[in-house]
Amino acid sequence: MASTQRRVQVLAPEVARKIAAGEVIERPASVVRELLDNAIDAGAASLELQITNGGIDSVRLVDDGWGISPEDLPTCILPHATSKISSAEDLEHVASLGFRGEALASIAAVARLEITSRTPENDTAYRLTVEAGKTKQPQPAAAQPGTTVVVNSLFYCVPARKKFLKNPRAESAAVRATLTERATAFPELQFRFFVDGSLRAFYPPASASERIATLFGGALPANQLHEIRGSGPGFEITTVLAGPEHYRRDRKQIQVFVNRRRIAEFAFVQAVEHAFAPFMPGGRFPIACVFIECEPELVDFNVHPAKKEVRFRTKAEIRRRLVEIIREFLHAYDLSRHDLRAVRRAELATSADDSEASSTNLFAGDDEQGLSAGERVALIHRSRAPIVPDIPPSPAAATGHRRAQASETHPGRPGSETYGAGPPADAEFRYLGQVYGVFLLVEYRGRLFVLDQHAAHERVLYERYRAHRHRQQLLVPIEIEADETQERHLSASQAAWAELGLTLTQMAPGRWRIEAVPAACRDEEQLLSEAVLEAAPHTESLSDRFYTELACKAAVRDGDPLEPEAAVQLISEALRLPQQRCPHGRPLWIEISREELYRRAQRL
Repeated sequence: MASTQRRVQVLAPEVARKIAAGEVIERPASVVRELLDNAIDAGAASLELQITNGGIDSVRLVDDGWGISPEDLPTCILPHATSKISSAEDLEHVASLGFRGEALASIAAVARLEITSRTPENDTAYRLTVEAGKTKQPQPAAAQPGTTVVVNSLFYCVPARKKFLKNPRAESAAVRATLTERATAFPELQFRFFVDGSLRAFYPPASASERIATLFGGALPANQLHEIRGSGPGFEITTVLAGPEHYRRDRKQIQVFVNRRRIAEFAFVQAVEHAFAPFMPGGRFPIACVFIECEPELVDFNVHPAKKEVRFRTKAEIRRRLVEIIREFLHAYDLSRHDLRAVRRAELATSADDSEASSTNLFAGDDEQGLSAGERVALIHRSRAPIVPDIPPSPAAATGHRRAQASETHPGRPGSETYGAGPPADAEFRYLGQVYGVFLLVEYRGRLFVLDQHAAHERVLYERYRAHRHRQQLLVPIEIEADETQERHLSASQAAWAELGLTLTQMAPGRWRIEAVPAACRDEEQLLSEAVLEAAPHTESLSDRFYTELACKAAVRDGDPLEPEAAVQLISEALRLPQQRCPHGRPLWIEISREELYRRAQRL
């Protein structure tokens, strides 16, 4: 049988160029990405992109940047030709979008390329054409300052690659997505996008919030977006996000940009999700664009030919700071949405004006001066000796009553400082009863509050567990059986458990004992082992996860009937909580104004 072994040989330059081009140019969107980067690096303020047949037939980009001199035109299409760097040391300080010098050379290897450019100091533009690997000398042409690049017949010389392109509609959508990424990262620039001669998108210069709102097509107005900022050693973070009431069912609108490049870094996407977790129920994902500006030496984009992967030297610090600034904003945002200026006006109003004052939106905005965030907290947590209706307890009330006793200290007395200073003696709410075995109805200052008993009790318990971590030794240890994965996590995080007030000891492979617990958890021994095992894998958020699991398991359930005294106690504590959402992110209550009820009953 004849040998099939072949001799090793060096590929012809034209073949090698086509293979290398495949690492950079995969489809029309890849061409657009490279051309946009070059135009932005060239200082363009206005960019106009035109494509035909999804970009397969042609891509045309016009910019008003610095242009390319006639002397540099023949050089710019050579492999590794760039003006961005000149030595290996420059890679440590790259601040431009492009720097490899592969874009135009790769495009020229797989398409017909035409470049027309004029620098501001020249009165004449020059045009360079490349076809079938042959470059013609630049010729004078008429054009405004800037550069126009036309790419025709993509992959005409590589039919094997062309057949893997999708239909023109799909390719056009990919091109638009690429343009949208650049438009998001550079809101100060103007972008126009034409498809088969029709204008499909126009983005004038705008602020980051305005640009993102425009990209949402008006579905999310700019005034519903918020810009927050933070910084750390060698980096700055700007995040444009929507409040928790705006969400998606997927992660598509959590976008991360580093030095104006869109990157796929799940650690930062996860950080945004983690920051929103206490404010957003499971299955919902926030809307947020994160813009991170790093000193060039702290980030390395020289990993993937298309710059899809990035290495960071301070990833953990950036992630921590990102979570921190979002959490700080969300806490303040929740308070501003629960502003009680109307309560203050009602207290100061005369009896003749009382009806009108009580109809003012309880949760109005925070633009009025005179109330600090701390004062808002103090106002919203007012409650006093409630009016307890005479409702006979139900047969199952004993269990509900025990579980609803969310605090052993009386509201407002020493020991309950976790939930605020306590209500003054001159405020009141009226408990109206329980409905559907789920909600508690409360009348307060002319408004109806529908309080979720499980969510409220869960948050009360969560805050109590967090506040009282001092360790209490158990007379009878709690035994735990752990599988291999759980055991690995328990072994690695014993110090973290100790900080939470738990002492975990391994007795044998797969067998552990809880020998001490936080004092606030001493009555939840049967639930502790489940909460520990479920929280163990979440090492980065161990504290939150443990308290959330334990509070959820210990809280009163949907359908549990509550005796009036237990319900009133729960309402009193819930109204004084510093956080109006359960640990899973659901609101503790909804509120309905008198006007809304009258309107729906057609009494207005």
